[in-house]
Amino acid sequence: MASAVVVGGAWGVVGTLLAVLILAIVQGELALLAVPTYVIMIVLGGVVIAGLAVSRALDALCQ
Repeated sequence: MASAVVVGGAWGVVGTLLAVLILAIVQGELALLAVPTYVIMIVLGGVVIAGLAVSRALDALCQ
């Protein structure tokens, strides 16, 4: 995993900032809709898992 960070360089930082922004927006919108906290946590977990899946798929395609 450390090699992916080194190879990614600045794009790793950009991707991390983008992921944090997406999570913050999703959490904020769900809170505005008065969604229960446990549902917000489930949705955020799903977003993280989906992001990891996309990241792994892109890594596999680029190699």
